[in-house]
Amino acid sequence: MPDLGVNNQTRCEMTTQRGPGALGDEVMTSMTNQQVEKLLADVNGESAAIADLAGCLDRIKAAQAAKEMLATLPAAQVRAALEARRTAGIKLDRRPR
Repeated sequence: MPDLGVNNQTRCEMTTQRGPGALGDEVMTSMTNQQVEKLLADVNGESAAIADLAGCLDRIKAAQAAKEMLATLPAAQVRAALEARRTAGIKLDRRPR
């Protein structure tokens, strides 16, 4: 599963201090280059994460539509199809992806 943001360890490693560039109540955050690279990688992964969520939503909608269609079929036909799948060794996937 991809990392979806800055983890607590990274947040704890960041330091905030009033520096010479700070104005008034402004606080500057100081980070290592590695921490900045990690943040940039996280931001770069945002589009992929959104696409993953959209794909998940599409699969959920397709599953719900399939359930609605199956509900309109005669029970004997659904049982026969399930039996044929079982005989062929196809199992229902009940695990989260």
